[in-house]
Amino acid sequence: MKINRVEDKQHIERCFKQTNSFKVPEGYFERVVHDILVSLPRQEQQVVPARHARFYPLYTRWLVAGCVLAALLSVTLYFHHTTVPSSSKQSEPTSTYTRNYTSETLEEAAFISLMDDEDLYSLFEDD
Repeated sequence: MKINRVEDKQHIERCFKQTNSFKVPEGYFERVVHDILVSLPRQEQQVVPARHARFYPLYTRWLVAGCVLAALLSVTLYFHHTTVPSSSKQSEPTSTYTRNYTSETLEEAAFISLMDDEDLYSLFEDD
């Protein structure tokens, strides 16, 4: 079966161009919104009270405030008793590595840390 595009195109034009089967009644779009709104059922609006508008008794407010203060006090006391002793009680340094550094070594380390990569490469090339 050979397909002839010209004949197929003419056949489609003959079949579908004769009548427009999709017609809209006169004034349909002018009244469609009104018709839809009329057909919808009326719903009563419900009033929902806001959460912050509730009334809490005075004893409940004091109870909540007391619980918050008790929690803060217990956390403060816990961390107050578990802190590291002050440095005045410690005579020895905690790190053994700090004893080996002299002021010259620390100055050299600070100087090198301020250098960028190009300066470091040039410093090592000169040796």
